[in-house]
Amino acid sequence: MRPLNPDAGYGSDSIVFDPNGQHPFVARCTEATETLPAACQRDINLPNGISMVYRFRPALLSQWRRLDDALITFLIRHTAHETN
Repeated sequence: MRPLNPDAGYGSDSIVFDPNGQHPFVARCTEATETLPAACQRDINLPNGISMVYRFRPALLSQWRRLDDALITFLIRHTAHETN
């Protein structure tokens, strides 16, 4: 986890990444505030032209591959009829 520069307007946000593998992982994580819980956000571009952004609790960072696989599988299954 690498903190972003707070002087650049990112507050206490951090970037988490794993550059290894076929699909490298990058997520932006924020700390909890008085009104919002801590969260991480990930953007994925699928080969069928769909872009997906999802948010999850930082406690799930170690399971990012499982999250990606489940969400990508769901989107492909539910959009397959629209591309045929």
